[in-house]
Parts: sequence; C-alpha cells; structure tokens
Amino acid sequence: GEQPYAKVKTELTDALIVTLSPIRNELQRLLTDYKALDEIMASAAQKANQVANQTLQRVLLALGLR
Repeated sequence: GEQPYAKVKTELTDALIVTLSPIRNELQRLLTDYKALDEIMASAAQKANQVANQTLQRVLLALGLR
C-alpha cells in the first residue's frame, strides 16, 4: 500500500544524509588540507593536459597540418 508522505519524506532524508555525509566530510577535509587539495588539482591538471594534447594532435592531423 501507499506510505504516508511524511514517512517517505523521512526515509528519503535519512537515505540522503547517509549517502551524502561521506562526500561532505571529504569536502570539508580537503578545504582545510591545502596540500592534499593542491596534489589533487595538479594531478587533474596533468590528466587534462594529456587529453588536450591528444585532441590537438588529432585535430592537426585531420586538418593536414601534421
């Protein structure tokens, strides 16, 4: 049968808290751990640079410039 709206709302809220709490905690940790945040950002920048360079090479090849 149908559950009362209040019960569904409570269960949804509880599920969201359980799911999002670890994400929130990690975000708070990173916002105070500048070294870890810098390392993550440097790693992400390196990966993005690799992808961008691969894309650029494909574009240059497609245009006949390589």
